[in-house]
Amino acid sequence: RIATLFFLPYRRWPYLLLGDAAALLILRIPMAEDYNATWAYLSPLLLAPTISVSVLAFRRRLKSSKDIAKWLPLVALPISVWGSTSNMMVNAILSGPSSVDSIEKIINVAIGYHLGILVVTLPILLWKLKNSLLFPQKNLLRDAVAAATALAFMYLAVAYVQDMSTAARLSVLILMIVPVIALTLMHGWRGSATGIILVNIAIAQTMTYTGLPEAHDATVFVAQLVLATVATAFLLMGWAISDH
Repeated sequence: RIATLFFLPYRRWPYLLLGDAAALLILRIPMAEDYNATWAYLSPLLLAPTISVSVLAFRRRLKSSKDIAKWLPLVALPISVWGSTSNMMVNAILSGPSSVDSIEKIINVAIGYHLGILVVTLPILLWKLKNSLLFPQKNLLRDAVAAATALAFMYLAVAYVQDMSTAARLSVLILMIVPVIALTLMHGWRGSATGIILVNIAIAQTMTYTGLPEAHDATVFVAQLVLATVATAFLLMGWAISDH
């Protein structure tokens, strides 16, 4: 949602908002019996326009893909908080599910939004800036493959090693951030963006999906919180390295 609102022309926004509403309707209409029918049918029409206000505020100031890449880690934070808050407000107004009803849960959802924005938007920026002289590509593919291989081994350890303690599992998840640091130091912004995409996907794959409302993997969330912090810092540092 955020990526399309940032990169597609304003004249296409009505189609984006209608498509977003259609997708949410498919998900929420079956929930009308469990919650409020008004919420199920009306909230999909309100959520995306409400969130798009935050994108509009920043897009007017970020005129190019380079501007978006430079400021994305900071811009994504308020957009994420506004997105989770908007979800809470729409649910409260329309008597929908109250799963996001505290500051702690708003932060939990905002962290997910933040990482989601990065993992979708960064590949688009890598593509749009592929010919930029600011970001040399020498040996990036080789080093990205090496990072992905290391992440794959760490993922296998978390997913398949029997009787791994919570502390050991968390330690391995935190170690997944090391490739981000290495790629940033070797390749600047392009390296940090590539590393964050890889680590985000790897950590997400370790989550246990139960399908139950409000299910929460506390161990993975700690790793995601650290990743969100590292991602913000190293994207900014990566840009500074590339700029110099």
